[in-house]
Amino acid sequence: MDFLTTFCLGILFILYTVYSEKHPVLKEYEVGKDLFLYCTVEKIEEAMWKNEKQVITIGERVFGGDKRISIVPKGSTGYQLKIKGMKSEDEGNYTCKHKSKADIYQQYAIKRKVKVSIANNTFSGSVVRVMENETVILWCNASGYPEPSVSWYVIDTDNLQGEKITALGINGNMLGIQNVSRDCATTFQCQAVNSYLTDIIAKRTIKLVVNFFPEISANGFINDKKISRQILHGKMSDKVKLTCAVFSSSPLNVTWLRDDEEIGWYSSLTGEDKNKLTHLNPYSLKSNTAQIEKRIIEVVLTFQLDTGTFSIYNCKAENEVGSNIKTIDIRRIGTR
Repeated sequence: MDFLTTFCLGILFILYTVYSEKHPVLKEYEVGKDLFLYCTVEKIEEAMWKNEKQVITIGERVFGGDKRISIVPKGSTGYQLKIKGMKSEDEGNYTCKHKSKADIYQQYAIKRKVKVSIANNTFSGSVVRVMENETVILWCNASGYPEPSVSWYVIDTDNLQGEKITALGINGNMLGIQNVSRDCATTFQCQAVNSYLTDIIAKRTIKLVVNFFPEISANGFINDKKISRQILHGKMSDKVKLTCAVFSSSPLNVTWLRDDEEIGWYSSLTGEDKNKLTHLNPYSLKSNTAQIEKRIIEVVLTFQLDTGTFSIYNCKAENEVGSNIKTIDIRRIGTR
């Protein structure tokens, strides 16, 4: 056999050794139940079991003093390791091999089955806030083994039908929404399951709040007639009603001002409205919260025109994002 032939055979032997190495067999277990690991050996007395930490057995002798562990021979070559009442810490890699040689008979990767869960600090949080037209990512990291799958749902509340859950058809631990609109302001839910204890569903509910500047619609009425202009003309003793309807993403304050002087205000945080100039002028301020569930609040200012009430009136609305203002100018007939 010449040098080249010897060299090639050596290479072939090395390749055979690498690719014939046994890959670990995955074996799953439940805590509290018994586990059997099977191995076929040449001679039981020359075989051993070991894990990542220590030698467990040599032949039929058990090391470490763990009374849960025993060898259950099966014939002359069946070298079966039994672990009674498996614990969490038993997870890991187990190898059946020759006690003094490198020969490996069998390897196992032992994985503990764990029911699915979503911990408090492993999801977006119960409330997520985002500005309108921005991008938001909701996330849920579920744990458990086998690996859980996560699906996303939206929860709608109907006064007649109650709560309705609709599947979005999106799977994965993240839900991304680009160019967020106000219609996205709803409640989402992630649900996670795995193949262990399939009747258990881990859930987390995330309320998405879409913030935007308050929007104001201001209108004026003279003697109950709506005037579709920002400049109103009236005469002495005319009855005036100014309405300020505000659409807001969050609690807000609505204030009516006359020439930058505060007349009265309404706070959705306290549900109170208050007149400040009633003792000086015949102003009446009233809030209408009938549409508050739709996040629309109307604050109405009524008074009678006299020499002191022809003026510029501003409705100012403020929320946690910012403020907005609308102006109505009331002038005496005959003036520009």
